[in-house]
Amino acid sequence: MKGQPIEKLEEQFSETHLLQNDNVLNTTLKKFAETGGLAELFLTEKNGFNVAYSNPTSDFVQSDEDWWKSGQELGRWIGDPEFDESSNSVNVELVQSVLGSQGELLGIIKAGLPLSSFSGIEDLLDPAHTRFRASEQIQLLDAGTGEVMKAVTIKGHSSSRELTGGEVLGKVAQALVQVKPGADTTALAKQWQVDYSISNVSLNLLQHASSNLAEEEHPEPFYASFSSQGRHYTLSQIPGTDWVAIASVQKSEIAASANRLLLIFLGTAVVLGAVAAMVTQLLSRQLSQPLQEEVDNQRQQSEALQLQLLEFLDSIEGAAHGDLTVHAHVSSGEMGTVADFFNLIITSLRDIVGKVKQAATQVNTSVTDNEGSINQLAEGALRQSEEITRTLQSVETMTRSIQAVAQSANQAAEVSRSAETTAAAGEVAMDKTVDTILGLRATVAETAKKVKRLGESSQQISKVVALINQIAMKTNLLAVNASIEAARAGEEGQGFAVVAEEVGALAEQSANATQEIEKIVEGIQRETNAVVEAMEVGTTQVVEGTQLVEATKDSLEDILNVSRQINALLQSISEATVSQTETSTAVTHLMQEISQVSVETSTSSREVAGSLKETVAIAQRLEAAVGQFKISKGA
Repeated sequence: MKGQPIEKLEEQFSETHLLQNDNVLNTTLKKFAETGGLAELFLTEKNGFNVAYSNPTSDFVQSDEDWWKSGQELGRWIGDPEFDESSNSVNVELVQSVLGSQGELLGIIKAGLPLSSFSGIEDLLDPAHTRFRASEQIQLLDAGTGEVMKAVTIKGHSSSRELTGGEVLGKVAQALVQVKPGADTTALAKQWQVDYSISNVSLNLLQHASSNLAEEEHPEPFYASFSSQGRHYTLSQIPGTDWVAIASVQKSEIAASANRLLLIFLGTAVVLGAVAAMVTQLLSRQLSQPLQEEVDNQRQQSEALQLQLLEFLDSIEGAAHGDLTVHAHVSSGEMGTVADFFNLIITSLRDIVGKVKQAATQVNTSVTDNEGSINQLAEGALRQSEEITRTLQSVETMTRSIQAVAQSANQAAEVSRSAETTAAAGEVAMDKTVDTILGLRATVAETAKKVKRLGESSQQISKVVALINQIAMKTNLLAVNASIEAARAGEEGQGFAVVAEEVGALAEQSANATQEIEKIVEGIQRETNAVVEAMEVGTTQVVEGTQLVEATKDSLEDILNVSRQINALLQSISEATVSQTETSTAVTHLMQEISQVSVETSTSSREVAGSLKETVAIAQRLEAAVGQFKISKGA
């Protein structure tokens, strides 16, 4: 309740304005208030909530009131006369804090002393009962606020609130209430005389004969006297308050009667302080007893709760060492609820540990069974990568051969153009033509050889393509086997199953690519055969041209035509070799991609193998960790 808003608390306790309605305690306070002549009397606990009262109060929470804060801070406090709504009277608030044996705050008592209780003092100050001089005046001053609370002259009670003696008297009164027991009164008197420009200053301790109670609660008050502006002033502290009683008279009228009046007034001040002290002390003694009994009850309950807590901790001590078979004894009260809740937690924890232990064992067994298959798959991927690398080297060699064929074809075309030029030269260069034809024959023969080598290279390409096709089939088979092993592994092999599917897809792509390569190679072989046949025809024609060199002049036109045909054929060869070069380059790029995929597959296989080894280690550590818990009596 302490942290709740005051408005909510007031609404919650609006019916009685009491924390707990105790009619016996309320009646006791009411009788005590009536006997002591108090307007009201009520008690709050340490948080400012009403515990009991003689008369119903207007609110439940008192901690926001100035008098409650003053009582909490100072321990004892006497307020100024104010109108109180709950008692419907003008009261002087008397506040006393109630402390425990260790000095802790238990509660605060407030008593409202009506001003009617001071009627005897007013009679004492009534001029009708006292021999006042013409210039004599008695004033009751609140030095804290500077307010004149009462003024009496020879004419009676004065309604004037102007302080006779002015600002100087007010300053002296403030200085008087600040004098502490044991102060050097002589030094203070001299200082006041200089500070306030007054004369005949004296400061003394007022000796009085009062009850021992008053002596214990308040030190004996100080009184001071001085002269200023033709008047003589006597001031006296009222114990326990900031009030100062002031008597003044013209110096010319000071006589024995004035001294007697001063003694009477000082006695009144002492009596007033003693009455206030006795009332607050008596209230605190009578009302602190129920609070002390409540403190004792709370202490007994705390000790009983502490014993239950020790028993509870003793019964569950094994849980701190991994024993989940412990069972807390369930009793009545708060500790019984805690024990029951603890048993539920232990039961749930025991089930969880059992399931974790079983799962760790299953993971360890499953991974161990599949470790051999996983290692085989990784080794197969490594071998596949090595074979693809060798295939790539063969394809690169084929590419270089095709480039050489293209270069030879270009050379043959150049020779053919030279032959055509020579034939056009006619008879003038006939001898040179014979030599050129012979050279052409040799060139054609060399070209035929190169074309044959091109055919052989095409056959090698076919072998390589067949090898690639076999690798793709093996890769696809490995992917299928990996999928089967992943399916056996269950949830733990799902990640590897995805990798196996990707490997299968790559193998299928490789097979498709090899089929395309086979088609291209077949086209190259057909074109190469055609070139070979054409070269053979050219060779035959060159031989015939050599034999008929004498008839060259007659058949020059035929030779020119044949040269043109040879040029066209060589151009076709050149174009075919260019196409072969492009195809070879594409095959090389494809093989490089296959090699990269193979490397990635190999790396993934090694990573999967490593991950599974880590999984085995983690499962073993988890199994060892949960094995420390005891979940059954025999375990």
